[in-house]
Amino acid sequence: MENLKRMLTCSLIVLGQIHFATGQYDEVKNVVDTAVQLADQMPDEAVQLWASTLMRDLYRAEGNSVLEASCAQQCSALLHKYQVSIEMATAQPEHQLVYWLEGPMPDLSAQPASMGATASYGSASGAVASGSGGGMIQPTAASLFSCLPMGAMLMGQAAPPSQQSGYD
Repeated sequence: MENLKRMLTCSLIVLGQIHFATGQYDEVKNVVDTAVQLADQMPDEAVQLWASTLMRDLYRAEGNSVLEASCAQQCSALLHKYQVSIEMATAQPEHQLVYWLEGPMPDLSAQPASMGATASYGSASGAVASGSGGGMIQPTAASLFSCLPMGAMLMGQAAPPSQQSGYD
């Protein structure tokens, strides 16, 4: 249900942007007011920021400086909230998988949160883990990345038939 609300909200904002570009400010207000109400019910700061930014631009275009200032203040607060949520997400150990380019999967419990984007782990081939696991093959970034349709394409491999679009 939340995905449906998000999709509806984004669609309303895009429709509002179309009306804004064509100068139909009354339509923008009707559409984006609904989008703002829906966005306020969701925990997605990016959508809330997008909707409030469009409202701020609408009030600026209409010359309503009081409402523009109010929306600008709301945009500033939402931007700050959005930046804080991004910082919290990037501080999580799981986020370090973004920087994993090759070698065996990193041990997330031992990785510091401040690891840089240039880090690489071992070789590009899979490694066999020793210990009680008994020959368990560890995935590599390259092997996991190539499982995705875009990853396979970028690595020069064709996507599996089940992941091809069928629109060729």
